[in-house]
Amino acid sequence: MTWTTRQLEVMVEIASGDTYAMIGQRLGMSEQTVKNHAQDARRRIDVSSNIEAFRRMGWLIVPKLM
Repeated sequence: MTWTTRQLEVMVEIASGDTYAMIGQRLGMSEQTVKNHAQDARRRIDVSSNIEAFRRMGWLIVPKLM
């Protein structure tokens, strides 16, 4: 479950809630390149969404309802 440095950087930015376009501008890459890095990162850990990726990496904790 290893991401490249750039994939990790992109996923951290996505977790902040910004759009792919904003992330691309901040990181000096196109919106499509941001999408490609995110897709490759998800593929490496065999998930289909960013939320699943964050959960798999332990970045998202969903509270249990009582």
